[in-house]
Amino acid sequence: MKFPKKVSQKVDLILKKNEERKEREKEAALAVKKRKEDLEKLKQSRMPELLGYAREVSGWLNDFCSSEDLNKYFSASAFRSDLRIFCDSFWQGLPQPKHSYCYATITVNKNGKVSYGERYKGMLAHETELGRAPLNPEVLISKLPPDYLKNLAEHLRTDKVWDYIDEEVSAELRLFK
Repeated sequence: MKFPKKVSQKVDLILKKNEERKEREKEAALAVKKRKEDLEKLKQSRMPELLGYAREVSGWLNDFCSSEDLNKYFSASAFRSDLRIFCDSFWQGLPQPKHSYCYATITVNKNGKVSYGERYKGMLAHETELGRAPLNPEVLISKLPPDYLKNLAEHLRTDKVWDYIDEEVSAELRLFK
């Protein structure tokens, strides 16, 4: 039995659309692969600089994770299992425009696990564990985008990190009102 022409044309159109979709997916996969390769080349070219940032960040995080105050925070916190200490507009390794829906965070949990998470409209899209204290600087270099690592180091170097943590703690305190 042969399909009527109008049905057959629609089936052919579906096949054509499927092929176009497969081609777009293939192009997107190649673009992701190229972006990862370019990011790796960038990391290699900036290795001495990134190693300095990574050592600074791992030192700060190691001290922070072993502090009694962090343990005190988690024992007092009834609502949180982690504490966000940094947020910046990044998505898939690339900086994003400020005030976009895409951003990346660094969180510390009550067991000392440090994680990098990318979020879209507040929802976690994916999370990468960076390790537990003591953190290895090379892991930070391999798992964080170079400019994100630089921005994180600058954030920790200033008192901005404490302003950020203060906002997080204040938000939890408002839950008791």
